[in-house]
Amino acid sequence: MTQASKTAIEKVEKKPAPESLFVTAEHFFEDFAKYTHEIGKRAFEIFNERGRKFGNELEDWLKAESEILRRVPIEMKEMDGKLEVHAEVPGFTADDLKVSVEPKRITLKGETKKTVEDKLYTEVRSNRIFRTFDLPFRVDADNAKAEIKNGVLTLSIPKLPPIEPREVEITESEK
Repeated sequence: MTQASKTAIEKVEKKPAPESLFVTAEHFFEDFAKYTHEIGKRAFEIFNERGRKFGNELEDWLKAESEILRRVPIEMKEMDGKLEVHAEVPGFTADDLKVSVEPKRITLKGETKKTVEDKLYTEVRSNRIFRTFDLPFRVDADNAKAEIKNGVLTLSIPKLPPIEPREVEITESEK
């Protein structure tokens, strides 16, 4: 097991500390709003660069999004009563990532910064991901486990039994 894998597992076992790999979803709302604003601003710049012609707004948005956030391929499978999620996050370590697991949703966030210094200039390169996706069934977020190895984040989350509908008695009210 690599050091990064050990770190990711240790962080899961120490939850719910704020520095934990797993964080609550509320922390992601501000980031989501910030990224949406940044992408919208860049999409508008692209729209202006195209001569302000309408009809390609979605393409402008997707291009802006790809410039600001890196794509995160996800693979999900159910096995042995657990949901296993594999997310490709090359270049990220356990310290660079935050994960929020809710009963029906997972959110991944990560950022790395690398400074390249030359005699003539200094360049800061940022590598960011932000991905939220709904799950096909409910999971036990409190018992989620995570490991990162060779650029792949693996989440293993126990599946919860489905909620059975229950009949509710209706009473007549007097007028």
